[in-house]
Amino acid sequence: MARTRRPVTKLQITDAEHSELKARLRVRKAPEDEKLRMRIVLGCAAGKSGKVIAERLQTTIQTVSKWRRRYEAYRLAGLTDAPRAGRPRSVDDEQVQQIVDKVRQSTPTDATHWSVRQMSRQIRNLSSGTRAPTPSWHPSLAPRPNLLNIIYETLH
Repeated sequence: MARTRRPVTKLQITDAEHSELKARLRVRKAPEDEKLRMRIVLGCAAGKSGKVIAERLQTTIQTVSKWRRRYEAYRLAGLTDAPRAGRPRSVDDEQVQQIVDKVRQSTPTDATHWSVRQMSRQIRNLSSGTRAPTPSWHPSLAPRPNLLNIIYETLH
């Protein structure tokens, strides 16, 4: 006798959520893990089974189920990574914003653009008790659209 499976229930998303997911997928520099989650949600919204979605996206059924449940519970906010355990941040959001403003609105006195080392010196000046991280690379930070992410990574 053939096994009967649960019927596939279509994930209900609004037109606004659907267009927002599509727009986020088109962003070239979006993290690939978040794009996978968006594709999973769109597949569930199209009424595809977890097995079909998992095979098409080369992932597991458990992953599809996890992100479907997370989306049902938290909607778009549920697709981003949760904060990780670990050492608390040594620089708060206000200090990061000050650094971002300074980097975007000025140039250093002895260079044409900000380097990670120069930015670290600024951090050290803003928070006197915090050890500034030693960077292993030196990108030009001025024209980067993901400057906040770079600063957060430098601080942790």
